[in-house]
Amino acid sequence: MRNLPLFIVVVLILARLGGVFLLGGTGADRRLDASVIGFDALEPWLEAQGLNVERSNPRIRPNIEDLSMRLLPLYDTDLESAATKPADARAAFYASDLRDLSREDIEGRLYDMDALVILPKWVAGTAVSNVAHESALIPQANLHRLTRQLRLGGLKLRRHGARFLTFDSEFGRIALFQAQLFDPASIPDICTPDLVLPEGVLMVSCTFPDSELVTMVLSDPDLMNNHGLTVADNAAVLVGLIRTWVGAETTADHPRLYLDLSGENLAQWYDYEDEAQDYERSGEDLARFFQPPFTALWAMLLIVLGVAFWRGALRFGPLTPPADDTPEQSKSAAIASNARLLRIAGHDGRMAAEYVQASLHDLAIATFGRAAGLGPAGQARLMAHLARRDAPATHSLQALVGRLTDPALALPPAELRRSLETFRSLLEKLTHA
Repeated sequence: MRNLPLFIVVVLILARLGGVFLLGGTGADRRLDASVIGFDALEPWLEAQGLNVERSNPRIRPNIEDLSMRLLPLYDTDLESAATKPADARAAFYASDLRDLSREDIEGRLYDMDALVILPKWVAGTAVSNVAHESALIPQANLHRLTRQLRLGGLKLRRHGARFLTFDSEFGRIALFQAQLFDPASIPDICTPDLVLPEGVLMVSCTFPDSELVTMVLSDPDLMNNHGLTVADNAAVLVGLIRTWVGAETTADHPRLYLDLSGENLAQWYDYEDEAQDYERSGEDLARFFQPPFTALWAMLLIVLGVAFWRGALRFGPLTPPADDTPEQSKSAAIASNARLLRIAGHDGRMAAEYVQASLHDLAIATFGRAAGLGPAGQARLMAHLARRDAPATHSLQALVGRLTDPALALPPAELRRSLETFRSLLEKLTHA
């Protein structure tokens, strides 16, 4: 019993590891999502508040029509060039968590549903060092390049130093370290301020040309990442904002929030109307069942059937035509059926009597022929014939036959079995003498 808590801990660790493999994703992705700048805590927190959240999974491709809003955190600051290969192993360890996304891929995600794009703030090494230092901030020039690639024009960000800035909103107090806010003077015409703070704009809502969808852009990821959710009222503010966007509550029947942490766009359109299609049928469709690899299957089936028929013929013998049935065979079958019925009914004495009479009848016909062996005369002639071989044994046989065939004499089952054994032994002795 003392080892029970340790056993529970081990089971929980194994379950956690199994969940990691089932959810898919590389080890680098998992380290990033579970770090202080990751978003692992976002899904359970929103679900605990009554919001329905679906996390991206490489084994599941949800239908876009079932989703209401995409939550898309970004880490890559250059969408038009591939990530460079690190020079050494240490640099590779720090850069392995940086998801490499393309501009076309991001634009495709912004044109299929409403989205909340979360701009990056910290370099990938922060996921390992867990140190929020000024040197770990992404250069502002890289962020300005990212906003241009997102077609947000000259949208710029401003930093507010190594301190916590706190702001009061209708949903609670917001606290951000090294706060990263949009410059109100740089907001393009396609965007409108959505969450305005005294020092700047935390969120803007944008509508791209040729699109009716809304793309919201969050300037500072610390409002909703694993670290930011534990600071001040950031978690409550986030829930209040999401409920304002998608409604008071999302349920199983209501479109869900989609936490997109994958390197590829897994959400797809599904046209269910095209599933039912009519096809023309021809003989070629049936002929396909007799082409390889079905040819081998049919051959094996024929071999199995041939072996089964051959084995059945050897075991049960050839079929007997009805014309070959003899009266003796019919009579033997009738006696056997009648004996079974009598045994079931419990009339063992009557069954034994019929067995004795049938045995003597068959022996008389076998000895003298059908004409001379039928009836009581044939049985009397049989006894006289057996008496010439062994008179004492024949006398004992006659007495035993009388007892077994007497309907008024009911022998007990044990004595009846002994008498039948004696009858068979005497008959064998007399016929083989």
